[in-house]
Amino acid sequence: MKSALSLRHIVLLSLGMGGLHGCHWGDRHAQPQELSVLRGLSVFEFDGVCLRLKRDASDATGVVLFVAGRTIEEAALRLGDRFALTDGRGVYETYQVLLVDPERVTLKRRRTFDRRASRKGIRTVEDVIMVRPYNFEDAGELLRPARDRDGRASAALPW
Repeated sequence: MKSALSLRHIVLLSLGMGGLHGCHWGDRHAQPQELSVLRGLSVFEFDGVCLRLKRDASDATGVVLFVAGRTIEEAALRLGDRFALTDGRGVYETYQVLLVDPERVTLKRRRTFDRRASRKGIRTVEDVIMVRPYNFEDAGELLRPARDRDGRASAALPW
């Protein structure tokens, strides 16, 4: 009896990952980190077909959304697609959509820190994260993460 592989398994195997519950980087096994929000995005939701992203125009830090090398305000992505976020101050993050379900989206994240100005060089870190869908535009300001005095979301990434 042949066992059929689901689309989820095919995608994860083609990306070199043995399962959803973690990822092997070298000899260590890392559990995906769950984030409540990706800083700079006001909309991060799955409509059943596409993952919809929208840049947060109210974010004072000036995070920019890139898809296919172009700066855009919003995007509709599918499984395997990539996007990037940067604040223009030495941190550049690329994401690849690995798995999408109504409860959460699993992304492969690659963070590049450019600290050449402080003589620390360039450092790259890769991991797998999970983000629950959210839409601050529909929910209003009550659910938007609190911001610090520089306008950065406090529940955000360490930029």
